[in-house]
Amino acid sequence: MRESGPNKVYIDLGALESNFAMISRLAPSQEVIGVVKANAYGHGAVQVSRRLIDSGCRSLAVSSVWEAHELFEQGIRATTLVLGGVHSENEAESAIALGLVTVVHGPEEVALLSRVAARRHTKARVQVEVDTGMHRLGVPLEGATSLCQKIEESRPLILEGVYTHLARADEEDPGPSTHQLRLFSRFLKGLGTRNIKVPQTHVANSAALLSGIAQKELGLGCNAVRPGILLYGVVPNTRPDLLDLAFEPRPVMKFVTQIVSLRRLPAGEGVGYGAQFKTELPCLIGTLPVGYADGIPRNASGKASFWHKGRVVPIVGAVSMDSTTVNLGDNPATIGDQVVIFGPELGVESFARATGTIPYEILARIGERVGRKFDS
Repeated sequence: MRESGPNKVYIDLGALESNFAMISRLAPSQEVIGVVKANAYGHGAVQVSRRLIDSGCRSLAVSSVWEAHELFEQGIRATTLVLGGVHSENEAESAIALGLVTVVHGPEEVALLSRVAARRHTKARVQVEVDTGMHRLGVPLEGATSLCQKIEESRPLILEGVYTHLARADEEDPGPSTHQLRLFSRFLKGLGTRNIKVPQTHVANSAALLSGIAQKELGLGCNAVRPGILLYGVVPNTRPDLLDLAFEPRPVMKFVTQIVSLRRLPAGEGVGYGAQFKTELPCLIGTLPVGYADGIPRNASGKASFWHKGRVVPIVGAVSMDSTTVNLGDNPATIGDQVVIFGPELGVESFARATGTIPYEILARIGERVGRKFDS
């Protein structure tokens, strides 16, 4: 781990391996595509990818060609799905040269990849995302079958898979996801009537795996799942039916800092920019050298808490770029004490809820100033 000062993230690769094994048991007959986009949700894409491959993972998913290129440069060789597709000739050239499986979201990307592959006298590997309700990316349902047929008939392209993305799998009501599954099932049957054979099909993300939609998928003939946040030991929602998990995920990341300043204030004193917090009683204020440049949301002020010596300590005063203050109350404290921002002691899920966001954002926003240590 590079020298980084008092702010550190510890990555438990053993926990990652355990979570991968858990997911493999949740979907025993399906290939697990490990999603490592956005620097593996802030965990370190290179190290995470290596451990996943060592654990038996054969396929990875990234957002862009450039994320895939970073893995390739570090010697990581696995089937790699580029979820965001390609948008320029340079990206298409790189995707084909690296042998990536590029997701296409419309005829423009199909034409781009066909043109570049033909010029290189080779083939481009593609999967098609079908929009069944996310309405963000993907081929509109009404045109998806014909586009797949066009790819099937195109000499420069190889159709390796189709999938859809569930928009509301983390909600208590299964209705919206069931509707999407039915639409995708109808699409798959349409492919069958045209004798279009697709090696890989998948639907389930982390939330769908936990809600049992992975099992429903089996009726669709899906043979892969693509977990993201669950790999990192984070439950993607708070649905009541997901509280008693058959397998409990292990948090992979622990984010810590330390106290660098202590001051005891009397009642009526303001703390931080704008004196947004004023002491009601005499208290001990601890200053931590971590702020929004390191990934602590500014709106955590007065809402979230950290963990110090077996108890939660609330954030008080405005979170600034480089520092955050906590009210230690009557908690004994000394300069240099470790403070846990989140980890096994205090989950990132609760920290995210307190700040009005989701764990994905908290993990992905951890800044480059924070050093990372990888434990096996």
